[in-house]
Amino acid sequence: MPTIRVSIRRRRAVVQLEATNMDEISQLLEGVPKLLNRIDAAVESASMGEEQVDIKGIMRFDEKGAPILKVMDSSVTDKEAIELLLLPAGDKGLKSGDIGVQLSLSGIVAAGYPARLTEMRREGIVLRTPSGEYLLTEKGRTMATELVRHLKGVVQQ
Repeated sequence: MPTIRVSIRRRRAVVQLEATNMDEISQLLEGVPKLLNRIDAAVESASMGEEQVDIKGIMRFDEKGAPILKVMDSSVTDKEAIELLLLPAGDKGLKSGDIGVQLSLSGIVAAGYPARLTEMRREGIVLRTPSGEYLLTEKGRTMATELVRHLKGVVQQ
């Protein structure tokens, strides 16, 4: 009996599915998005402890511990602002509504931030947990870290 194999490559992971017919493959493929989100979350959790980023001077925290951007360079996009807000959230992440509130408290008018979150998910910058929190992926954390370094250089000059 012939075997059908499907391989899906995603960053550091490769998921391989095997079945004997198309119906089995279809059933297996339905669970792939959840599996990929779990893989992303595991990779992200492992990378969270690798490097601490100094965000002093760029953001402050409100009484609840939520981040508020202090320094905004005119070239910072809505996506970059979201990255910066998610950076200190770590593996706890932030819900979409919380991101909107923190953007507003930071003085950023970003009515289209939910669309930016969708774009960022598609680009592999953030992932959304089953409970609705957004987390930076490894790629997103690297991008946010580089942005912090850039902003710190601008602030110090």
